Amino acid sequence: MAAAVTTPEEPVRQWVPADTKLLNPHPWGVGMPALLLLQQFGRVIHDAYGVYPYLVGSVLEYKTVPRDVDVRLILPAKHPDLRTFGKPYTRWATICAALALLGKQLTGLPIDFQIQNSAVAARYSDGLYLPLGDPGDAGPGQPKRATGLDADSPTQ
Repeated sequence: MAAAVTTPEEPVRQWVPADTKLLNPHPWGVGMPALLLLQQFGRVIHDAYGVYPYLVGSVLEYKTVPRDVDVRLILPAKHPDLRTFGKPYTRWATICAALALLGKQLTGLPIDFQIQNSAVAARYSDGLYLPLGDPGDAGPGQPKRATGLDADSPTQ
C-alpha cells in the first residue's frame, strides 16, 4: 500500500487584494473571525503598554476593501516609552514593525501598526476610530468620529 503524499496546507486567506473595486461588506472593516482576532491583538498591546490601541483609517470607512488595517497605539505625551525612542527613531520603527508583524501573525490581516504621541495624534484625528481589546466592552460597538483626542490622556 502506497503512503499518502501530504503537502503543507495553504494558509487561509482572509483578505481580498486592494486592487479590487469591491465595496467593503464588513462592519468595522473586517469580517469574523478577523474582528475577534484584532480584539485579541488589542489585549496583547494593552498587556505590554497599559493602553488599548485603536482601529483607524480606511478600514472603517466602508467604501472599498482597504489594502491594510491601520492600528494605532496612542500614548500620553509623558509616557516613558516615548522618551526612550530617541532620534532618528530607529527604535520606534523597529518596535512598530515588530508589532505589525505580530498583528499579522495573530490575525492574518495586513496590519499597519504605529505608536503615536497623543499630542501629535490629536492634531490628525479627524477620522473614525474603534478601540480594540477592551474586555469590559460588550462588543466592538460602532466606530466613533474623532473630534480630537485629549492630548494628555487617551481614553483608556
